[in-house]
Amino acid sequence: MGLLDSLNKAAEEENLAKELAGMTNTSDLDAGESAIKAKSPSYYSEVVNLGFNCEVSFRICGYFKELHSYMYSWIYSHDRELLLDSLDKMHDILSGEVEFLPDTNMIKCKKFNMSFHIKARRDELANSLGNLNEEACAEALAELRSRASHLADKTERLFDSPLSTLFIYKLKFTNDWESDNDYVKRMLEKLSSLYKSGRFTLLIVLEAAHAYKFTLPENEHLQIVTVPNFTNLNNVQEGNTTNDGWKEIEDKFFRKVILRKPSTTI
Repeated sequence: MGLLDSLNKAAEEENLAKELAGMTNTSDLDAGESAIKAKSPSYYSEVVNLGFNCEVSFRICGYFKELHSYMYSWIYSHDRELLLDSLDKMHDILSGEVEFLPDTNMIKCKKFNMSFHIKARRDELANSLGNLNEEACAEALAELRSRASHLADKTERLFDSPLSTLFIYKLKFTNDWESDNDYVKRMLEKLSSLYKSGRFTLLIVLEAAHAYKFTLPENEHLQIVTVPNFTNLNNVQEGNTTNDGWKEIEDKFFRKVILRKPSTTI
């Protein structure tokens, strides 16, 4: 295939993806997805952060200048096994005991060991001595639970939709390589069981020093990329303005995402 043919094919796929992004009802989406699938597209209608923290969401915001938030877009997962377990139990998140973390302006769901950013300011939750303001904490928790319920509904609708989605997960390697690889395998299996159309890719982001430890084969549903280092946990917002190692992800994957218009948000 010559250069002109390649450019024509890319333009054709992009137009098809744009048509899909502009569709507003299920029947149109079904027809559009079928048409695109028949032409073997390489575009996504959505990009979703699965954790383990919000760095990926800042990267998405920095590239697209917008973000469609989902259940795990702005979390910090303290236990990856519980995150995986929560994928089909999203309405249970924050339903039980919680812990207020005013120093980081977050509330932790103890059941799934997962922390969420809140809208209240830290000085509204606690005084300078660290004593919690019960009324402010109750209001912050109520708002967060309402927001989490909405995001759970929204994520479940995405799982049920015909849209093509790029899921991104930052994998922290441990000393047990076999367990790390098995975790990704089980995450892929879980997504395959939940995402009804099967039209998704799970992009695993690794720190370069650990890339050789990853042994699972890549395919249309599983892709691997590396960055020199993950952004320091105390400064993940740097991902909104810098490209340090993420340029490959932008060039290879973000450029294939044509976000749906706000009017078609799930």
